[in-house]
Amino acid sequence: MRLTITTWNINSVRLRIEAVARFVKSARPDVLCLQETKCPDDRFPLKRFKRLGYEHVALNGQKGYHGVVVLSRLPFESFAIQSFCGKTDCRHISAVLGERAGLRDPIVLHNFYVPAGGLSPIRRSIRSSRTSFPFSTKCARATRCAAGTRTG
Repeated sequence: MRLTITTWNINSVRLRIEAVARFVKSARPDVLCLQETKCPDDRFPLKRFKRLGYEHVALNGQKGYHGVVVLSRLPFESFAIQSFCGKTDCRHISAVLGERAGLRDPIVLHNFYVPAGGLSPIRRSIRSSRTSFPFSTKCARATRCAAGTRTG
């Protein structure tokens, strides 16, 4: 079975719902992962996505910033809200697609929102930067998250 997955840092799902609708009507991905939805779960435009064919939804949102969602035309076996490197600020959700989705072997799909963080050491030498955390910290967090999401 062929499975198409699209990921998009949407930077406000409600603000860009028309652009998303145009895209999914054209590309028709089976699964759509959005990051930085900036929308609490109870304000997420579920009805619009269901009309677009995405009946299965795994939400992890909050007001104003962060937020991730997995939207699927295929049913999930399960989904879970995850912490992101020990933080519980709506940056990570996982969903399992398996037999119910017509897959012989299940897959675990992780949707992360990873903030930009600091500049790389190369770019830092080009210009100065005030950032939320250094590039090395961002790399260390990503490595810890990757190690924590590996499956056997």
